Amino acid sequence: MNYKTIEIFGVPGVGKTTFEIKLKKYLRLKNKVVLNKREIITKYAFIDLKIDILDYVSLIYFGVIEKLKNKANNNLKNNFANKSLKKNIKFKNPITNFFRGRYLKICENLFIKYFENNLKNKKIINDLINKIDPGNKELFSFWMYEIFAAHYLFAKSKKKIIFLSDEGFNQRYFLILSSKIKKKILFLRKFYKICPKPDLCIYLTRSKKIIKKVHKQRSLDKSGLVLQQKQIDKFIKFEKHIYKQFKNDIRYIKLDNSKKIDLKKILK
Repeated sequence: MNYKTIEIFGVPGVGKTTFEIKLKKYLRLKNKVVLNKREIITKYAFIDLKIDILDYVSLIYFGVIEKLKNKANNNLKNNFANKSLKKNIKFKNPITNFFRGRYLKICENLFIKYFENNLKNKKIINDLINKIDPGNKELFSFWMYEIFAAHYLFAKSKKKIIFLSDEGFNQRYFLILSSKIKKKILFLRKFYKICPKPDLCIYLTRSKKIIKKVHKQRSLDKSGLVLQQKQIDKFIKFEKHIYKQFKNDIRYIKLDNSKKIDLKKILK
C-alpha cells in the first residue's frame, strides 16, 4: 500500500469522519505515519513561513486540539467524550477565536504561496469564495485556504507520510452548491482541473433513508452540518457530477458504508 494521499468522499451524513478514524487507526497499526490537513499545517508551517510568537502559539494551540481530538477518537465507543470535545472547540470563546484568526491568516499566506506562479487558477478559487453567501463566506474560505495550505506543505515535505482527509478536494467541490454561481456544472469542471488529485479516493455511499436519519439525529444533537430533505437531494444529485469528473481520472474504491468493510481487503 503505497498511497501518499487518500481522500474520503461522499455526501454529508455518509459517515466519512468515522470511517477516517477507523482507517487512520488501521494504517498506523501498519506503522504508517498518517496526518490530516490540520496536523500537516501545525507540524510543517514553521518550516516555510516567517512567523511571529503569536503565530507560533496559534499553531501549537491547534496542534494540541488535534491531539485531543485524536485521543478522543481512539475510543469510538466513547460518544459522550467525542461530543463534549467537539462542543468545546467550536470556536466560541475569545481565546480560541483569536488564535483561529491567526491560524486562518497562516493558511491564507500558504494558499497565496501555492498559487504565486498561477494567478489565473487562484482567481477561480477567489471567484467561488466571492460568490458564497456572506453568512458562510468566512467559514468556507477558511476551509478552502486550509486544504490548499496543507497540500502545499505536504508537497514540499520530504517525509514519508500519508495525507489522509475526510474533507479533501473532491469534497470541497460541494461548496459550489452553496454559491451564487449560476453555471455550477461548468464551474465544477474548471475547479476540478486546477485542484490536486489524490492517489486514492474512497467513495462512500449509503441509502438516502440512512443519510436522512443521520441528519435528523444531528438536528436533535445540534452537532455537525444539518441538511434538510431537499438539500440532501441536491447533494446526491451533485455528487453524481463530481463522480463523473474523477471516475476516469483517479483511482477510487466505491464502498457501501452501511455494510461491514474489511480494510485488509481494500487496502492491499
